[in-house]
Amino acid sequence: MMDMKRSLIVFLIVASSLLAQHSIAKATILLQQDNAARLLENMTPEELIGQLFVVTFQGNKPVETEDVIELIKDHHISGVVLSSSFDNFVDQPDTFANIYDLISTLQNAEYESSMEPSLIDQTSPTPKRPEYIPLIIAISQEGGGAPYSQIISGLSPIPSQMAIGATWNPDLAKAVGELVGYELQALGFNLLLGPSLDVLEDPRIIEPSGLGVRSFGGDPYWVNLMGKAYIEGIHIGSDGRLAVIAKHFPGIGGGDRPSSEEIPTVRKSISELHQIDLVPFFAVASESPGANLSTADGFLISNVRYQGFQGNIRATTLPVSLDREAYNQLMALEELEEWRAGGGLTMSDALGSRAIRRFIESLGQTYKGHLIAKDAFLAGNDLLYLTNVKSDGDPDEATTVKSTLAFFAQKYREDTVFAQRVDEAVLRILKYKLRIYNNEFNIDRVIPDRDEIDSLGTKQDVAIEIARKAATLISPLAVEGENRLGPPNTQERMIFFTDTRVIRQCTTCKAQYDMPISLLQDEVSRLYGSGGAGQIGEWNLSSYTMADLANYLGILPTDNNQLPLSPKEEVEQNLLSADWLVFSILHSSTDIYGSDALKRLLDSRQDLFINKKIVVFSHDVPYDLDATDISKIDLYYALYSKPTCFIEYTARLLFKEASGDGHSPVSLPGVGYDLIDITSPDSEQVISLLVYTLFEGEVVQKEVYDVGEILQIETNKIVDANGNQVPDGTPVEFILDFPGENIPSLEVSTTTVSGFGKASVTLDRPGALTIKVESSTARVSELKQITVQGEMIEQTPIASAVVETQEQVSTETEEPLPLPTETAENEILPNEVKARVLGVEGLTLGLLGVFITSGFAYSIASVQHTDSTTRIRIAILTVMGSLIGYNYLAFGFPGTEYLFVQIGQLASLFSSIAGGGFLLIVTLIIVKSRYWG
Repeated sequence: MMDMKRSLIVFLIVASSLLAQHSIAKATILLQQDNAARLLENMTPEELIGQLFVVTFQGNKPVETEDVIELIKDHHISGVVLSSSFDNFVDQPDTFANIYDLISTLQNAEYESSMEPSLIDQTSPTPKRPEYIPLIIAISQEGGGAPYSQIISGLSPIPSQMAIGATWNPDLAKAVGELVGYELQALGFNLLLGPSLDVLEDPRIIEPSGLGVRSFGGDPYWVNLMGKAYIEGIHIGSDGRLAVIAKHFPGIGGGDRPSSEEIPTVRKSISELHQIDLVPFFAVASESPGANLSTADGFLISNVRYQGFQGNIRATTLPVSLDREAYNQLMALEELEEWRAGGGLTMSDALGSRAIRRFIESLGQTYKGHLIAKDAFLAGNDLLYLTNVKSDGDPDEATTVKSTLAFFAQKYREDTVFAQRVDEAVLRILKYKLRIYNNEFNIDRVIPDRDEIDSLGTKQDVAIEIARKAATLISPLAVEGENRLGPPNTQERMIFFTDTRVIRQCTTCKAQYDMPISLLQDEVSRLYGSGGAGQIGEWNLSSYTMADLANYLGILPTDNNQLPLSPKEEVEQNLLSADWLVFSILHSSTDIYGSDALKRLLDSRQDLFINKKIVVFSHDVPYDLDATDISKIDLYYALYSKPTCFIEYTARLLFKEASGDGHSPVSLPGVGYDLIDITSPDSEQVISLLVYTLFEGEVVQKEVYDVGEILQIETNKIVDANGNQVPDGTPVEFILDFPGENIPSLEVSTTTVSGFGKASVTLDRPGALTIKVESSTARVSELKQITVQGEMIEQTPIASAVVETQEQVSTETEEPLPLPTETAENEILPNEVKARVLGVEGLTLGLLGVFITSGFAYSIASVQHTDSTTRIRIAILTVMGSLIGYNYLAFGFPGTEYLFVQIGQLASLFSSIAGGGFLLIVTLIIVKSRYWG
């Protein structure tokens, strides 16, 4: 009896908790809305306008006289973006302490300014205390090291997005997100500009866009999965304190030049964007921000133009961040409606970028910061990113920023429509800030515990695992590679060429080497030299930079070369005597001396590598070499990223202690690797079939079925050429045939969800039935044979494909998803209920019911002379009953519609009391049996 009671209590606790989650989430969002509206009402025009802007500033130790402190204290700007290009960070070992102190100084400046009345409303002589609203502290930390990460050393190594994409494992993307989220929030950051959700369709087109490895890949489905997992990880790792602004909406994967240098023009219509570029953005904006951990808090609107956006190929938009019509069309898409209405933020790209300035100049206009900001705001952006916005004619950037704030404040007072637009944008911004701080602005929560920074930079396991899973053998094929080239031995000489580049954390910081010159040589010596396996002699190893190779090939050094150059004679001597030439390369660039030295060697000095073994490790994009270049290379690996653990892993690849089992997430024209073909169903697989019916929700498999039964058919997980599940939407055809009868085969078409194809068919005639399945090039499947008995149904048989719409499962999941039964069009299944939004009033009445029933329960228990522990238990169980009753109404279960129509919001009170009263009666019966039974 006691076990039954305990089980009942556990069941009630779990049930009430699950049912309460939906209402709690809704109530939290409503509370944010109310608190944000309350703040909005008390803010002056200057305070409201300040919330629209995030700015950059120079230096890492702001003092009271600096412009950024003035903007915070007097103008209450929304926040700042910290960047290495503005010298906001210092070198190790002081990096973390300096960042923490800098952010604390900025946040305290805003807090302290709200403690004393000040004349912030220039139209009123009455002093007023400003509302305390914490600052946005934003950063772009995209992984893969400089220049994509602003903090270049000290933090735990973060692989590039393309390296993560090459694992084809969303769980690893989530793990990286958790690490990024934890470390950045510990320093005090609360907004991450990233990740990039751009889809790199064709490297031959997108390469000039400058995205490089800052994308998860070229398939929208996989970019979707990786992006959602990464964002979920960020929210988990930061405990909700780090918001995510996904880039670069609506996608710049088709751009033909870096969007920071010149506005790219992409020839795509909105329908074409809908099919590919927008898919990952839709995936992370399916719900209101805060409702789901994988939902992005906002989008960064890119500075990109579209030709043929509305179908007319001769029409070209303005940059989307400045084009109201294009922006509104995108935000009006059905997939974004709930997200935008629920508080989804949009933030302009940098409004003072070289690209924007060149665009303005092309129109024959002078650059005026306040007008650009106005255009970006009226286009629809909520947050305006002011950096390098000095207007032509202004003495400095601070002057432009202050005049822009004053211009907006004046327009707010004079233009009612403009003021309404400001209020809407600020409301979204306030909701975001309230969300990350649990609906309360408390300075102690805004500034994290300083002790947390001591644990930063210590986690390498995730990066090592990604290096192992991402490493890809591009050429030759794996089997050919094993037979063609063995590991080096003690008699062979090796020369390492590394595309070393000089990086600095700030302009006055000491120079560091990105991919140090001898790092790979040192790792080879450690693992395979005299102190390791003894497979190689250290005296046979030498290392040089790609700049050294370029210099030897006769390419004159450029003025921007910062690397010391080795004597040509020394390079030549080692080059001619070497048996192995090992290259560690990055993406080549005309701006970086020596970065194209390998191409020049392969093109013009083939005499230098006759009878030598050439191995290339790419730590950047995998498509930098063309087919002719690759044909001259013995082994070509892609690692996509350059943290130290990735470079160390190449030593194991070189000596055959590891294998490159990853797969490129983008097409590689040089080796005929086409992503569309690769992600299609593998033609070599045999697709399995599961055939069954459902009886009272249970799966029933049998050999003989009756006419009229609904037959459920599903495949096993269909995989692509790389062994990964095929993308959602892959066509599947189930073919049903009655052999021996002169009737055509029945083909039921559907598409995959999470790799599975599923359909349901009504059996309309008796006989022997065979079933098989095909999916694109995968035409071999298991053949199922069943017998159908009974009388033929005369009406035309109806075959319908039923596709699941539930959340995608992990790629590691092998169990098929449960299959729903067939329903007529627009028919609602019994378990398909609509959650009702009861609002604050309904929630209040429901809580009132909880208090009434729990108090009554405690009183009844006291009258019956039970002990104090039992009285408390009875009250708690009654509370659970009230919550169940309230949620029964909130979820819209049967009968609630009538109740709500009859008594309106009082239904919340009634349901809460009824649920609590019912469980009180049950509990009292149990207690009575215990005391007096």
